[in-house]
Formats: sequence, C-alpha cells, structure tokens
Amino acid sequence: VQMMATGYNPKFVFTNMPRDIMYNFFRTDQYSAKLPVYLKDLTIDYIETARDAWLRGKGSAWEDYILEGGQMSYLTSQGQIFGKTGYVSSPVQRGINMFNTALGYIGESSEVWTRLAVRNRAIKGGMPSKEATAYARDIMDFGTGGSAVKAANNVVPYLSAGVTATRGMVESARKNPKLFAIKSAQISAAAGAVT
Repeated sequence: VQMMATGYNPKFVFTNMPRDIMYNFFRTDQYSAKLPVYLKDLTIDYIETARDAWLRGKGSAWEDYILEGGQMSYLTSQGQIFGKTGYVSSPVQRGINMFNTALGYIGESSEVWTRLAVRNRAIKGGMPSKEATAYARDIMDFGTGGSAVKAANNVVPYLSAGVTATRGMVESARKNPKLFAIKSAQISAAAGAVT
C-alpha cells in the first residue's frame, strides 16, 4: 500500500501538496491567520523556493536546509520498499538507489518544497537560517513517533504520520483555541464555496 501510495507514485504530489498547505496553515505562526493572505504569501514562497526544491543544486536553499539538519524521513521514502543503501559497493545497490531516486523524486520534491517555503518565510521574518530550518522541519516532521506507533505502522500504513499530524493539530488547538476556531471556520467556508 505504501509503495503505491507514496514511494513510487508520481501522483502523490496532487494529494500531498494540498494536505501540507492546509496542515501548515494551522501549525505555523510565520504566516497570516487570514486564509487568502496566507495562500498569497505561501505562493510567493513557493515561487521563490521552486528552483531549490526541484533542482537541489549546490549553493541552494535545499543544500543549506540539509547542512543545517533538515534531512528527515519523508513519506515518499517511508513508502519505498527497496531501502536506499548508504554504502554503495555493488551494481545491485547502485541500481536500487537509482530506482528509488528516480521514482520517488516527484513525491519527495513536493514534501521538500513546503518545508523550504516555510523556512523561506521564517528567514524573511528575521529568524536565523539554522533556526528557520529547525522550525520548518519541526512543523511537519511526520517521521516522528513512539516505539509502539512505529511498530504498528508496519501493519497500519502511515499510522505514525497520522498520529503525528493529529497530535500537531490538537497541539495547535490547545495552544490557541480561538485562533484555531477562526482558521477552521475559514477552511469550512472555503470548502463550502468550492462545493
């Protein structure tokens, strides 16, 4: 299930991006609490970080993000049944790494993109680069979880990600119930307008 949902599925980007955008709306304090302003500013950050997220060149925000501790287990890599091998000594291992990289590139890039956009916004807001990297990573780190949930994740796909996302939403609601209610009402109104 995970393999076809995220690991090797280039269409994952179409479900992942909207979910990351809405999750980020509730979790971050770097953007406006007004949905239209948030979407406008996030779009600007997406445009400014697109090249870095998709090309990941030397000297890019992506490289800075990785060097500052932003690397994590993405949903795409969690869905790859042929794990990437760090030490490549055989043609088979090289082949597995190339297979994972090629088929998971689009999904992983979509996961990276939102994090780089959030980091970009935090830096614009005056946060030091390294702190902005930690902030962007912590907002959406779906690879975290306790040992029991991690074990159950082998039977129930993406349980760990679901628990982490739920915990993040509950934390946001608990931290500022009034703001959470305002944001929820905006999402409901937007969804109602679309349908």
